Formats: sequence, C-alpha cells, structure tokens
Amino acid sequence: MNSCRIDQIDSFDVAFGDLGLRVGRRTGPNKRAKAAEEWFVLRMFLEPAVRVGYFDLPIYVRKGCEVEREPDFVITAGMQEYWIEVTQATGESDQKEFQQVETRGGILPIGRYLSRQGREQKGRYEPGEAWAEKVWADDVLKAVDRKTKRVIFLASDRARHLIVYPNSNPAFLLLDEDAEHEAASVLQQEVFHRASELGNRVNGCLVHVVGKFSIYFDIVNEFRVWRRPSK
Repeated sequence: MNSCRIDQIDSFDVAFGDLGLRVGRRTGPNKRAKAAEEWFVLRMFLEPAVRVGYFDLPIYVRKGCEVEREPDFVITAGMQEYWIEVTQATGESDQKEFQQVETRGGILPIGRYLSRQGREQKGRYEPGEAWAEKVWADDVLKAVDRKTKRVIFLASDRARHLIVYPNSNPAFLLLDEDAEHEAASVLQQEVFHRASELGNRVNGCLVHVVGKFSIYFDIVNEFRVWRRPSK
C-alpha cells in the first residue's frame, strides 16, 4: 500500500495501518527499503503537524511519482496540494557502523567500523572527539544544503515541506531530552546567522526536524518545538 486517508486525528494510527510502523533491519533478505524509511519518518511527523495546524483533515497521503518529478510524498487536503520531502541528517561512515553493529551484535565502539579487509577504521565521529550537539546541528544544515536545486526547493504554487531526520552517531549520543534541546539551541543559533542565505535557499519551503524527543517545526522561520509523547 502506497497511500492512506486520514479523516479524524483520533484514528490516525488506524488510518496509517502498517505504513511506517517499522523499518526492519539494515541487512538480510528482508532488509529495509528506502520507501519504508520515508514512511517511518512521515508517520512520526504528520500527526503532530496536523495538531499544530499545518494540515486540515481529512487528508489523503500518497507516495510521490518520480516520473512526474514529484517529491517523496504528496498530500491532498480539500483543494490544496502539499509536497513533502524526507531526508536524513547523517554520515556515510555512521551508516556503515550501524549496519556492522547490527550484523555483528554491537561489538564495535561508536566512531569505528571495519574495512573490507576486517581492519578497524576511524569513523566520522566518536565520543570525546567533538561536541555532539554541534555536530548534530551541522548535520541538519548539511542535509538542507543537499536539497539545493531539488524539486522541493523550486518555486511552486504548492505548499512544500522538507522533513529532516537525524540518524547518526551524534544523534545516538544525545541520550535525553535536555541534550537534544541543547543541540536544537545550537541549530537555532546557526540558522539565525545564516537566516538570509537559508531563506533564499529553501525558497518558501518549510523545514522541520524530527528528533528523538521533539519535533522542531519550521526551523528557518518560527522554530516551534513540539515535545513527542513517550510511548
């Protein structure tokens, strides 16, 4: 299933069904697909986004069509169409580490991975090497920068949203809500210093960050914090 309709906020989970409920393992015969990761992030984002007023119910959500140069998702609410793009804030070596830890049962320390020859290699980031909150914020902004000239940042009569999902060593090391909020404060300061540049870059697209503990809505303009409920 590549679509769903949500009529009432109280029936959100029922309407979404299994879409985005889990992503599966990174390796093996049934390893996760990119689309599953995108649905997973959208599911975390969408209910709070409805509650704070970005979308009015009922809404119809479908996977975007690459042939038509659509982004990851298209949402229809009444006569309005919204474009949604999902991207991760991470590093390539971080993903290698996560995959190897999953395969080998957590025997590698954070910031290390094994080469094809089985030698331990230094990763992009490890504890004590830098300030995790600063690296987390930098990863988010790099993820935004990577979308330059992509369809989500092109001028359009549609409302556009970019959802950034930190999935990295620094994100893993932000162990509690206070640490993540400190990282978000660093991000807010960086955004302030780049306000004009970022405004031009995103070109009217709203940028949101889905963290482990909170969602940070519209980081370029409003920077509204929504605390995710514990489940």
